[in-house]
Amino acid sequence: MNVLTSAPEKTSRIAAPYRPDLVAAAEAIAANLRDRREETDRLGRLPDSTVGELESAGLFDILTPVAHGGHEASFETLMDCVIALSRGDAAVGWTVSLLGGGGWGAAAFYSKEIASSFFSSGRNVHMAGAFQPKTAKIRRVADGIVIDSGVWGFASGIRHAGWAFLGLPIFDEDGQLAELAGGAVPISDVEILDDWDTIGLRGTGSNSVSVSDVFVPNARIVDLAQAMAGIYKSEHLEDHALYRIPMVPFFFTKLAFTSVGIAKAMVDEFVEQAARRGILYTPYQKQSEAPVAHLQVGEATAKIEAAELLLRKCVQVLERAAIDGSAVSLPVRTELRRNAGYANKLTMEAVDMLAGAAGASFAFQDHPLNRLWRDARVANLHAGINPTWAFELYGRVRFGLDPGSPMV
Repeated sequence: MNVLTSAPEKTSRIAAPYRPDLVAAAEAIAANLRDRREETDRLGRLPDSTVGELESAGLFDILTPVAHGGHEASFETLMDCVIALSRGDAAVGWTVSLLGGGGWGAAAFYSKEIASSFFSSGRNVHMAGAFQPKTAKIRRVADGIVIDSGVWGFASGIRHAGWAFLGLPIFDEDGQLAELAGGAVPISDVEILDDWDTIGLRGTGSNSVSVSDVFVPNARIVDLAQAMAGIYKSEHLEDHALYRIPMVPFFFTKLAFTSVGIAKAMVDEFVEQAARRGILYTPYQKQSEAPVAHLQVGEATAKIEAAELLLRKCVQVLERAAIDGSAVSLPVRTELRRNAGYANKLTMEAVDMLAGAAGASFAFQDHPLNRLWRDARVANLHAGINPTWAFELYGRVRFGLDPGSPMV
């Protein structure tokens, strides 16, 4: 697969606006989320009250085209909304990020006619994604793809979605990949498996899904090789910069937004706890008076702010290239992936530092910092922002080698 092939360049496009009102709405909702964290974890999805607030504020539709009832706000708006929501509850920020990306894909990947069929179904436009099947028997037919059977994991937000966008790899008789496709399947054709039993991000409901004997027509199929090269079917959105951001950097960059919000929440909680607890076997009756705590908070917040700056740079580079109509080169793509991975690493280091300073009571699962640490650890594990692989990917290209993966 040739990752160097890209969409033709265009001189300029319409920039999506930054929407501080949406960020303010996210911050207001986040203030209520802490009280629902236990309910969210217990349900394994977002509570109806939370979904209602997000729907009312239009936060699932940040990246949805205005023509289809959305805000068509900037990528940076999504970033700040997700960070704000994740500061209240990581599961909420993660779900808004992933389902918001699904709405973006529904607009960018498809023709006007097909996109309209998604968005005309109202709430059902929420599209969860699961790109890598665990097991699958998939075959090409003249007018589409037949899924004889298959299971896909980590379909974040699937319990709030009307569609599932599934990776549909087609292999030839020799077992070689012949086509890398993706297709939108209505939720009525999907069985959601009850297997999301994790230590963190429980409320994301990132369950596996099973599909059997389902036909996906060509109109709902996307050539992912072309999409990864920035070649989309949405000719009607050619002048809209938001829908010309490259797919892979878009998805991987936004995965790290939640980690920043969790880390900020960790600082909030640590500072609050430190004012009420002492440090055993030391003269400090309040941890907040101990110089070591000052140093720890200073270093942790520096790591978090550095991570946020790196991600903001990634977002701005992608937005600027889309506005200018310039292709994002392979070296720049690997730099963006490296930066997202490093941001993920920095936030985890900050969270680990404060967890280690929380005292023995941190060992109890109902400790507020313990819960945040578990969310951070699960978010940190996502392969798309794994720092080690991101560094290797960047290094390979820097040394003139093939990246070794089409996911750049």
